[in-house]
Amino acid sequence: MADVESLSSTVLPSLYEYYTAGGIGAGLSDDGLNFKLNNKTITIYSGALHYFRVPGEYWRDRLRKLRAAGLNAVETYVPWNLHEPTDGAYDFGRGGSDFEDFLDIVKFITIAKQEDLFVILRPGPYICAEWEFGGLPSWLLRSDGMKVRTSDEIYINFVERYFKKLLELVAPLQFTKGGAIIAVQIENEYGNTKDGDNPIDTAYLQKLKDILVENGMVELFFTSDTPSNGFSGTLPGVLATANFQEEPVFELSLLKQFQPNKPLMVMEYWTGWFDHWAEKHHTRTAQQFGKVLEEILNFNGSVNMYMFHGGSNWGFLNGANIKGLFTDNEGYQPDISSYDYDAPLSEAASHDAIKVRQPALPKLVERVAYPTVSIIGELAIKDLAEQIEVFSSNKPISMEMLPINNNSGQSYGYLIYRKSNVDITENAVLKIEGRVCDTVLVLINGELVSKILKEQGDLDGFGYWRLKDSTLNLGPQGYKGATLELLVENWGRVNYGKLYQFKQHKGLWQGDILINDVILSNWQVIPLEFKRSQIKGLKGWKSPTNTAGPKLYRSVLTVDEPRDTYLDMRGWIKGFVVVNDFVLSRYLALGPQQTAYLPAPFLKKGDNDILVFEHFLQPGNVKFVTDPIFELTHLHINKKRVKYLHDVVKHEFWDFKVGGPKAQAKIRKNCSLIMNLFYVGVACAVVVIVPVAAFPLVRLPGKKPLPYVILVSFDTDLSPLYQILYALMTWDIVVSVFGNLFNDSFYFYAAQHLIVQLELLKDLIRNISEGIMDESSDLDRFDSKYFQKEVMERLKICAQHHWKLLKYGNDVAQFYRLMLAPQLFMTFFLLVLNGYILMSA
Repeated sequence: MADVESLSSTVLPSLYEYYTAGGIGAGLSDDGLNFKLNNKTITIYSGALHYFRVPGEYWRDRLRKLRAAGLNAVETYVPWNLHEPTDGAYDFGRGGSDFEDFLDIVKFITIAKQEDLFVILRPGPYICAEWEFGGLPSWLLRSDGMKVRTSDEIYINFVERYFKKLLELVAPLQFTKGGAIIAVQIENEYGNTKDGDNPIDTAYLQKLKDILVENGMVELFFTSDTPSNGFSGTLPGVLATANFQEEPVFELSLLKQFQPNKPLMVMEYWTGWFDHWAEKHHTRTAQQFGKVLEEILNFNGSVNMYMFHGGSNWGFLNGANIKGLFTDNEGYQPDISSYDYDAPLSEAASHDAIKVRQPALPKLVERVAYPTVSIIGELAIKDLAEQIEVFSSNKPISMEMLPINNNSGQSYGYLIYRKSNVDITENAVLKIEGRVCDTVLVLINGELVSKILKEQGDLDGFGYWRLKDSTLNLGPQGYKGATLELLVENWGRVNYGKLYQFKQHKGLWQGDILINDVILSNWQVIPLEFKRSQIKGLKGWKSPTNTAGPKLYRSVLTVDEPRDTYLDMRGWIKGFVVVNDFVLSRYLALGPQQTAYLPAPFLKKGDNDILVFEHFLQPGNVKFVTDPIFELTHLHINKKRVKYLHDVVKHEFWDFKVGGPKAQAKIRKNCSLIMNLFYVGVACAVVVIVPVAAFPLVRLPGKKPLPYVILVSFDTDLSPLYQILYALMTWDIVVSVFGNLFNDSFYFYAAQHLIVQLELLKDLIRNISEGIMDESSDLDRFDSKYFQKEVMERLKICAQHHWKLLKYGNDVAQFYRLMLAPQLFMTFFLLVLNGYILMSA
């Protein structure tokens, strides 16, 4: 008991006190099987927390909670696109950009040290992170021919210039210089850029390392990739680390095999996962999380939990994915604004979600649901456009190529492509060549012509990136001298992919815009960036209306004491929210994110402007809730596809028209050759065999060899019996030829039909995940009872189809047996007949 009391009264040293006792002689070392910091063994228990995803006022709160969870380090990326928002203009806090309050990286690292945490720095220049363009600034796209993430000289010059600014701030914060940074990453998951057999640009990685060293970085360098994807993204002498979510023993075994005498480090243990719009919110159980973590630790591995606290993708800064290897925006999947990630610490830093042992937690920040506020004003697109500079272009151009922002182009927001004095005939067809990047609304004289988004299937139609060379009927009403406006949204640049997929221009730039196949030229281009400076200066607010179309709506929230809250965007359709001139979050009725996290530091005592830019229709008010809501709505059943599948099952399989037009075409194509041969065989039988068979009955010459029937020549009197036998034998040959032709044709036909049906069954099975819902949906993650019922129905259809297929096979086998019996009989009869003739001879 006395020992326990003595231990409890002992003041334990902090991390820094322990690892710096006696002075700092060395940084983090990877010599041997264990890390050593200042020559003392250390296992790294780190958590990812991105300073730019958390309000600066909450940095200390989040870091203290991370430390209270038992972790000893914090990992963060560094976003180039925020720190150099325009070419040559930097912001590391108080730099004048909209995000200056998030960007004081020196302050963040300093607070981390104060909270007794070491820092793992991942400066990029590419960071992925489900962040817009992977953290690369969009103005890089203005350099025609430049290849990002390579040793391209132009790109490297930009990187070197940026790194010089960044590293002069963080180099003094390294551990060996009395700071917190113990390790620095080179690039990010560069092994994933490997494309087939093409060699990876390791010269680029070496150049990045040289730049880091030249600018004073001396701590441990490392790279990170998934071991099962290979180690092509590594450098000799640089520690390789692992990224994964499952199979820790398998992945760490590969890493250990690659570098057997180095400590094992999981740089990204994915605690959860990110979400795409119109897809299910990802979650993991505490048991799933804990099991993998335990296996990592049992493998003597250090670990960084990605993410420990996800935070938010503020404003327009969400990233996106490309599903597949496309280059023209096909397969585009934009990420939601919440980066909750189902991380141990939720987006609003709730304690109840922490999945690791909790020594002593800081006070919970209490959230409130403010009263509902009404919409009191609106600005239509025309009203907004009148307050923004207009540019002219003969053809539509991408937002990056606009001559604005010190010739850095437009990075985020929307574009208006306007064409005035256009004559539009009745039922005229508008065509946009290429793909939209990323969504477009069509207005004529300020009125919305595009369809209102109601269900997931609408994302497959006009106005969205999935259609190439999309067309829209402009309606039965003709227009004289009309104003045509196309409002295009940048929904976020892709942050992950192959190197050739980083040409992420936004707007309408892949082709021309036509009406009735006539190219439209001489466009006005109006950038809607929704910067703070633009929003503050907006004027001309009008009374709200209930007409459809894109508008900016205004409401006012009055608070006595700012508190964390969530905006409840259920009832709205698509758009984004602005709070006190700061673009907070996107929203989409399809989900999964139905709320927008609003931290207290974004509010002020008194009146707060809440603006909502809505694409279609507004519900009349803005509501608030205390907790986040993740759910999919407007679950759309593809009725046509389901009906088609049911129709398939209803067909009898002897009907060769089963399977729809494509299946029928395949059967016809595969069977046409054999059927033509069958018809040729019939013609030959008629032309050759029938006259031969009839010959003995018409004119009988003298004794004559008959090698046609048997292979032995003999002489015999042509008696009537012999004539009859000769005719029977000949007709037996005719029957055999016809029978074999028929059987062969039937079996070939049946085999081809069976192949088509097997392919159809394969489609049915695949359609369990694609048939009911549109292709944008990630069906295997739905858990609603309604969805489960539909899946069971589809499984039932597959089972029925499979049963029909088996029945069809049995029918073919039975028919074969029926045909085999007469064939055997005819063969036996032929042998007997030939034997009789031989005996008669």
